[in-house]
Amino acid sequence: MADRKVTTRELNQNAGRVVRSVATSGPVDITYHGEVIARIVPVDGELNSWERLLRNGQVELATQRGEPLPKPIKAPDGRTVAEMVDETRGDH
Repeated sequence: MADRKVTTRELNQNAGRVVRSVATSGPVDITYHGEVIARIVPVDGELNSWERLLRNGQVELATQRGEPLPKPIKAPDGRTVAEMVDETRGDH
């Protein structure tokens, strides 16, 4: 959730000011009848998706090392579950 909120009416009347403030101060939530319906966020071409999620507080870095992951389970034909999902999605 963004630190700042703007109503749809305020956005309509002051769109330029709101957009400039996003560029300088970060995300703004847009509300309609008190409910957040949209978010305006600055575009940052220097950050990849993971870095944006981290910067926006949507993910956190691990603070301690967890247990090692188990080996992937394989189907009788030798494919891993990940390989089967990729094939189903057309990612192969």
